[in-house]
Amino acid sequence: MCLTMNKFMRILRLVILIILVLLPLQLSALVIYFNNYFFSFENADFQSYDASVFRENQVLRRDNSDDSYKLFYGELRFYLNEEYKNTIFHIDASRFNLWGADNFQGGDDGHNTFSFSKLYFGYAISENSQLKLGRHKYEIGNAHYDYFFSDIIDGFSFKHYFSDFMALGIMGDVLSNSVRNEETGVYGISTKDDEKLDDFRGDTISTRVGFKLSFRDFSQREIQYQVKEPHNTNLSRRRAKAKRKSKRVNAKNKGKSDFLSKFGLSLFAYHLSYAANTQGGADLSENGKNYYNKADGDFLNLSGIRFDGTFLENSLKFDFTWAYSLGVDFQFNDEHRYQDHAWSLNLVWEDNFRDLIKNEFCISLSSFASNFAAMKGTSMGGMLLWGYKSYFAAPYASAYHFRDYAKYNDVPQLVDRTTAKSFFKLEDEISWLNYSISLALLRLWETEQMKYMGTELELSFAYKLENISFTSRVAIFRPGEYYENYPPEPYLEQSSGFIANSLDDFYGFHFGVSYLLDFDELSVYKKLNSKSKIKIQNKKIQRFNYNDSGRDRFTD
Repeated sequence: MCLTMNKFMRILRLVILIILVLLPLQLSALVIYFNNYFFSFENADFQSYDASVFRENQVLRRDNSDDSYKLFYGELRFYLNEEYKNTIFHIDASRFNLWGADNFQGGDDGHNTFSFSKLYFGYAISENSQLKLGRHKYEIGNAHYDYFFSDIIDGFSFKHYFSDFMALGIMGDVLSNSVRNEETGVYGISTKDDEKLDDFRGDTISTRVGFKLSFRDFSQREIQYQVKEPHNTNLSRRRAKAKRKSKRVNAKNKGKSDFLSKFGLSLFAYHLSYAANTQGGADLSENGKNYYNKADGDFLNLSGIRFDGTFLENSLKFDFTWAYSLGVDFQFNDEHRYQDHAWSLNLVWEDNFRDLIKNEFCISLSSFASNFAAMKGTSMGGMLLWGYKSYFAAPYASAYHFRDYAKYNDVPQLVDRTTAKSFFKLEDEISWLNYSISLALLRLWETEQMKYMGTELELSFAYKLENISFTSRVAIFRPGEYYENYPPEPYLEQSSGFIANSLDDFYGFHFGVSYLLDFDELSVYKKLNSKSKIKIQNKKIQRFNYNDSGRDRFTD
């Protein structure tokens, strides 16, 4: 297939743009990944294929048992983390394409473009204040699995250190924007989805704000602040005075430091407010069809406490979180309230045998009450329940509305994805030389009636060379009694064609090959760098995890 001139010019402009962005930077901070994956899934509807009845049930989605999927796709990913004096600049951009039909070349109608999972800069305003602005990862932090709030935000996060043992973090972001920007002249150049609405007095931007107050060891800052050397004769005298003061402070805080280097405490609170949009923020006005002309006022408050620590010379780690949610989803003839609590406990044991074999064992226990809602966090599932089914621990705040499939009483579907769950998860990973193998076991219950939902078992293997890594996974999910008469009451009478009613095993297979191009390790480029006139201080490269699950990349 040949490219049209328009498509060729779009690709050429993209290449020129990337070159112009990267030229001023020291490219040794650039890492490029080329990932290739194969996936195979069978029985995602928990119903085995039956050829004898396929023809008569082909048009009935509930009874059509043919749901076999096989996928070949590739990813080109650019990862750049450059640190200047008192600032950092971060890009994480990728392009996904299916194999075949010149999809990577843009020869079909796929319209796949580069997506930016992270694009932000950080600035150390002072020794004790730091700011991030742009698209970046935000989470409550200090938890092995953060089921309550771990997401990519478009906004800012600010942190102020009151001391080496106390810090206050403030964040704010834009979840969604449903304004009709095409009517704003030159500002309407960017296109978006079709959740846009007229009127509503400009109340079309959904926002979230919050804070986190933490007590732990903050002696190592994320962005190192550097002060210019003062040019005067009293410099040595001031340095000596500052050194004596530092010794007094360290002696005074020694006991506190010993405790907070092993334990930490965080208090957090967040508020989310939904604006008018066609996916749920304008139900009372019937999406602008009546004269109400106001957003519903849907909101969610999430607050709680997290305690974490280490024992046995950092071999044993734990974190415990308790959270409470209060929110309302107003609908035209009803309202849904989220007022309940949830808790989670993670225990991690790490052990090294003569620095040759590393073993990491994790136990995760969690329970989310039936009327609890969280911000978007980590999924408890693996390749099947997360990668394919998108299971979450509870309903959560999505971009435009609450992602809670149980509230659609008229056509219930996918209720199991966001129903409140209680679960425990066991994981064990063993690494030696260039090999690693891991086994994960997950058992789930629906919290309200404590019906057993099933067990997911996943086995993973990885082998890494200098620049090439190979990964393979095989997984199976065995559904339980929750699915015997699925969907559950009160939706059984209105059963949708999208919901199967069976207990057959769901299984899948994955194989992947990744190539890493790290400019910092290219001897030729190191020689070029030595002659470069660009001086960049404190260059720091963050390595990308081979086993990245993509959880912070895909939206719900």
